Amino acid sequence: MEALPGRPKVLIVDDAPENVQLLTEMLHDDCQTISASNGLQAIKLANTDPAPDLILLDIMMPGMNGYEVCTRLKAEPKTCEIPIIFVTALTDKSEEHKGLELGGADFITRPFNSRLVRTRIRYQLEIKRFRATHDPVPSGKVLPHATIQLELAERRRLNEESSALNQELEAQLTAARADLSQLTRQHQEDQQQIAELSRLCERRKKDLELVHRELESFSYSISHDLRAPLRHLLGFSSALVEDYSTQLDETAQSYLGCITKAGHRLEQQVEALTMLYRIARQPLNPGKVDLSRMAHEIAASLSEQSPDRQVEWVIEERLEEHGDGNLLRVALEHLLSNAFKFSGKLSHARIEVGRGSYQGKDVIFVRDNGAGFDMRYAERLFGAFQRMHKEGEFDGVGIGLTTVQRIVHRLGGEVWAEAAVDGGATFYFTLSASD
Repeated sequence: MEALPGRPKVLIVDDAPENVQLLTEMLHDDCQTISASNGLQAIKLANTDPAPDLILLDIMMPGMNGYEVCTRLKAEPKTCEIPIIFVTALTDKSEEHKGLELGGADFITRPFNSRLVRTRIRYQLEIKRFRATHDPVPSGKVLPHATIQLELAERRRLNEESSALNQELEAQLTAARADLSQLTRQHQEDQQQIAELSRLCERRKKDLELVHRELESFSYSISHDLRAPLRHLLGFSSALVEDYSTQLDETAQSYLGCITKAGHRLEQQVEALTMLYRIARQPLNPGKVDLSRMAHEIAASLSEQSPDRQVEWVIEERLEEHGDGNLLRVALEHLLSNAFKFSGKLSHARIEVGRGSYQGKDVIFVRDNGAGFDMRYAERLFGAFQRMHKEGEFDGVGIGLTTVQRIVHRLGGEVWAEAAVDGGATFYFTLSASD
């Protein structure tokens, strides 16, 4: 619909603000609008100068209804020529006839169709304009033939536009039904796939839980069943050294030393497996943990074990986290022991513990300037009994970092590392905020 020249003035009368706002927005491009929320206010605004060019009048209003307002306006010479379009949700034809008998020009019904509302308003405004420009008679009477011809032409155009609009709406409705049907079928298929994936995930979860229980049982059995023969092995080796070392030649003593060393190494591995089993099984006891104090205690213990080492400990103060204190101590002991061990060949080692940010995450880090490792093999770092250096170059059974990872995962966090060969290593870990 083309904008009307001069922006005609339309009075909207409705006690519902949302209806006033909706009609105002519909007419914004073509008309200037004013509004009234009751009948008395509408009559007052209709008598202003300049008067409204058209009135949109709600029928159902408290106090004075739309019919009464129309009767009052049509009885006044100043307002009787203003076209009135009734606005209603009623569909009773008798109500429509009543409004037309009282002098109403047309009806529009809620819910509003923007295109139809604007077309009917324009139609009434053009009739009013035609009457004003083709009325040479001072009495205000309009030439009836010309008026009838204009009204018939506008009615035909209005019917054509309404028919075209209905066809367009029907086509859109048909397309919407087809889209809805397709979406419904797709939704049903998606729901079936989701249900199947859920069943598959649940089955995989149960399988993993079973494997996990079997592995824990196996680890416990191995560590438990190995303890007795291992104690015998180490006990008899020690007895041989104490009672018969003078009777053994150098080669036999060397063999006995290898047996004892291997026995102690196996003992360490059994203890490590037992620790892994306990970590997986023991209940969590979350609370506030002072990591700074914990790191100082571990550092002091490590320094006592190697008093000749020159190590610079840099530990950030007030490092507090929420988690299981016993498990966090085990994890921190492994990380600091790791840093202490792999910086052991330096004349001046530096080990740091602090808080930082890594790719937007709040992290705790342990950093050293020691041997480091090749990042190409980083995926092996947390594997059980995996070593990043040649055997004999550094002590250890290769399960400390596995323990660290198990603990951090149990506490809902992540752990990873960055390093360079002979350039030191930095281990980062996060903890779940909900622990």
